[in-house]
Amino acid sequence: MNNSFPRKNGTARSTGSALLVVMWCIAVMVTVLILATSTVEQEMNSISGRIARDRARQLALAGLALADHPAVKPGDPILNQDFGNGERIQVQITSEEAKLNLNLWLADERQPSLVQLFRTWGMERRDAERLVYAMADWIDGDVLKRAQGAEVRDYPVKNRPYNRPFSNLDEIRLVRDFVLLETVRPDWRSRISVRGQGSLDLMAAPADLITGLTGCSPESVALWLRDRYGRDGIRYSDDDVEPSLEQALAQLGIPPANGVGRWLTVRGPTRRIQSIGIAGDYAHIVSLVSARQGGGGPQGNPGIALPGGRGSLLWKEERSGTVQGLLRSGAGEMTF
Repeated sequence: MNNSFPRKNGTARSTGSALLVVMWCIAVMVTVLILATSTVEQEMNSISGRIARDRARQLALAGLALADHPAVKPGDPILNQDFGNGERIQVQITSEEAKLNLNLWLADERQPSLVQLFRTWGMERRDAERLVYAMADWIDGDVLKRAQGAEVRDYPVKNRPYNRPFSNLDEIRLVRDFVLLETVRPDWRSRISVRGQGSLDLMAAPADLITGLTGCSPESVALWLRDRYGRDGIRYSDDDVEPSLEQALAQLGIPPANGVGRWLTVRGPTRRIQSIGIAGDYAHIVSLVSARQGGGGPQGNPGIALPGGRGSLLWKEERSGTVQGLLRSGAGEMTF
C-alpha cells in the first residue's frame, strides 16, 4: 500500500520554508528601502541646509556692501529689504563710539570715570579700583606694578600680563579679578570695545554709559535720551535733531570746565555695521568697523585707520546658524 502522507508533509514544510524566506527577503528589502529613503532624505535636507546657509551668507555680505557705501545713511530703507521666499536682509549702522574703547579709557586721567562706571554697574569701590588698575597694568609697556594693580607675580600663568593694549575682547577676560565685573554685568561686551577713537557718542551710547562715565544724574540722562532723536523718539526719522556738543553738554548739565567733556562727541567718527542675511530658517551675521571719511585717529591707537581716509578696522563673520538658534544665543541685537 502506497502511503503519500509523508511526502505531503515534506512538501508543506518546503512550501512553508520558502514562504518564510520570501517574507524575510521582503522584510529585508523594505528595511533597506526605508533606510535608503531616510538616507536620501537626510542628504537632501543637508544639501538644502547648506544652500540656505550659503545664501544667508551671500545676503549678509550684500547688506554689508550696501551699508558701507558712502551715500547710504543710517536708517535708509535700503538696509532692510524683504526679497520674498523667506530671504531678507537687516542691516544696522551705528557708531563704535556708542561703546567705550577700553584701551583709551584706561589712560590715567580717565581711570576715575572708569571706576565710577564699574560702581554704577554694581561693583564695590575697592573691587572697581583693583580691576581698573590691573587693567592699566595689563596694557602698559612696563613691569612696574600700580598700587592695587597686577603684574607678573599676580598671575598663575606665565607671560601675563601682555603689557600691550587689548587686541580683542577675549583678552580682557584674562585680567585679574575681571570675573567680578562679569558677575555684575554679564552683557559687558555690549558696552566695551577695543576699537574706535576713544570718545563717547552721546547720540548713540546707552543711558548707563552716559551716567557712569560722565557722572550726570539719571534724570538728566533720561531727558537727554527722550529728546536726542526728536519728538517721536525714533532715530533716523524726519524730526531728528542734530545738536552741537555744547548743546548736548548743556542739556546733560555738564559744565564746560568739566574735563570729561573732552571725551564726548555727538557724532562718532567710527562706523559699526552689522548685517544679517536670512534665508529660510538660516541666518548669517557679519560685522564691519570702519573709519568715516577723513576720520583718522591718534597715532598708536590700536584699531584706528591711518589719518586722512576711510579704512576697514575690523571685519568679522560673527555667527551662522538657524534663526531660532541665534535668537536663543542672543546673537543679534536686531529682531529677525
